[in-house]
Amino acid sequence: MQDLYRQIVDATRALGRDLRNRSLYGPEAPRVAERIWVEPKAVEWAIKVLPEGVSTRNSSALVVDYAAAGIVEVPLMNWPQMRSCYQHWCEGVPWDETDDYAVLRRAVEARRKMAGCRSEDDIRRRFKWLDDLFASVARGEMFKTRKELHRWNFREHGGIQIGIDAEGRPALVRGCGFHRLAIAKILNLPKIPAQIGVVDVSAIGFLPMFRRV
Repeated sequence: MQDLYRQIVDATRALGRDLRNRSLYGPEAPRVAERIWVEPKAVEWAIKVLPEGVSTRNSSALVVDYAAAGIVEVPLMNWPQMRSCYQHWCEGVPWDETDDYAVLRRAVEARRKMAGCRSEDDIRRRFKWLDDLFASVARGEMFKTRKELHRWNFREHGGIQIGIDAEGRPALVRGCGFHRLAIAKILNLPKIPAQIGVVDVSAIGFLPMFRRV
């Protein structure tokens, strides 16, 4: 029920941004939690710094000038989560020997909840779930949209979040799908569903390309 309530709140908040975007940028304007389709191999950057006062939860369909807003993009492989995925699935390194596991362990030891984990058992369950997901996709199962996973879900809320910069370059928004994107890249999937993130004001014209399956 709590998740459903949050979806209702998100949908209500989205209405204002959707209307504002459409009035400013026309019918091609992005909508909050809109589903887009992304080629995993094209995503080589991640957004490390969002505009001041903006969180990953409220960055979807936010239209800004990236440079003026202070958005910082860094190479995707700079992130321990992404490096750890390649080490584990491509090189056979056990999860508990990766930086990703170590980050979660330190958080749990400091009694901070991270990625839904509060204990060592939670961490092990999380990485077991990731291995199961990798195996299912490797068998040919496609990434499901959020609506397919939860019929009451608000658009693509909770999906891999991808921002679009002024050059039309897709970048993963930090903390919003490192592992799922790594699976898609390692298995060379052609396209995956994603939730639109923060959009550069000069990138509106690129959006139709991302709306095509």
